[in-house]
Amino acid sequence: METKMFSYIRPVTVTCLTLLCLCLDSFPAGAEAWPQKQNEIFLAPKVEYYSAGEYWDRSGDRHSMKKDFKKLSTQTYMEYGLTGKDTLTAKAFYDFVDNEDGSTQGFSDVELGYRRCLLNQSGIALSAGITGLIPAGYSINEMPSLGYDRLGLETFLAAGYGWEVTGRNGFAETTVRFRTYEGFPSDQLRGSLVLGQDITRILQFILESEIQWGLDNGNTVQLDDDTTMDAYYRLFKMTLHCRIRMTDDQSLVFSGFHNVWGENTGAGGGLALAYWITF
Repeated sequence: METKMFSYIRPVTVTCLTLLCLCLDSFPAGAEAWPQKQNEIFLAPKVEYYSAGEYWDRSGDRHSMKKDFKKLSTQTYMEYGLTGKDTLTAKAFYDFVDNEDGSTQGFSDVELGYRRCLLNQSGIALSAGITGLIPAGYSINEMPSLGYDRLGLETFLAAGYGWEVTGRNGFAETTVRFRTYEGFPSDQLRGSLVLGQDITRILQFILESEIQWGLDNGNTVQLDDDTTMDAYYRLFKMTLHCRIRMTDDQSLVFSGFHNVWGENTGAGGGLALAYWITF
């Protein structure tokens, strides 16, 4: 009985940590309410490191892990202004994952999206969009896994407001999302609030909060007789971005993030470095 219980708990905690990290990928903060200009390209390659030595179980209780979970992710995000209102997006990941199951590396998911700007005037912007989530050839049976190995779809609505105080620009953006996969994991409601403010002509701080709320309506996955993966997780995450403008079209963005609360997910955090360029 003890062996069976351990066999159930271990994949739930360890594997969900792996899969959770793939859900924590982030596009450049404050990017969705406003469209890209027609024929303009925004490119944001990023390197991100995440680690967790503890996890929250399904009830939200915190426990130590036998071995720290570590993930190094290289990400590329791109936007293309199809028209003055329509924007195409794409995102891809190559990840290096290490935990008590061993090490895995490879491409995880590819995300292809479209958004339509519904309003953009007097500092107010409103956009709606859809994103397809496509596995990039890995297997969910490989431990640690690089993703859910399921097709997914996300719809969202983003609203933003920009201002100017003493000659310095600022903005606020909130986004509501619904994400669903093919049976596993659970459907998710997601929400985010982003606040940004220019401190100088060169320096901008951006504070981002995000909640991911699993609806607990997905199927579990049975990998073998003793290995079951839970379909459910919840998370509240905070991120602070420091943007340094090198030119009008190029910026370096340093980020630190931390998982504040969760259920069936890792109690960790990490750092990221991104390069933003528009051309």
